Amino acid sequence: MSLRDRLKEKATLSEVVELGGESFELRGMTKRARGQLFAKARRKDGSVDGDKLEALLLSACVCDPETHQPIFAESESREWDSVSSHITGPLMTGVMRVCGMDKTDLGPKDSDATEN
Repeated sequence: MSLRDRLKEKATLSEVVELGGESFELRGMTKRARGQLFAKARRKDGSVDGDKLEALLLSACVCDPETHQPIFAESESREWDSVSSHITGPLMTGVMRVCGMDKTDLGPKDSDATEN
């Protein structure tokens, strides 16, 4: 089997984290799936809406470790806005890790402008 074939067979990363007395499964995604989420989070001017992207990533990647199903569906992604940041912050750090991302990938958040 060629390196190319072996590379395509590699599973996306997954890990279980404990936060606030609960377990969460964090699932990585393919380059294509990640690109589709970025496209959904783009504003009309082409910039990335960081708040929307975070909510979409959390919805796509944070799962119940028993059922392996997302906690919130993509259509419910803004539900993450009402979850405490002491939970969403560490979850987002883990999501970025399993998706091969860093903070620069997120772009500016609308909430950043309101904090100043």
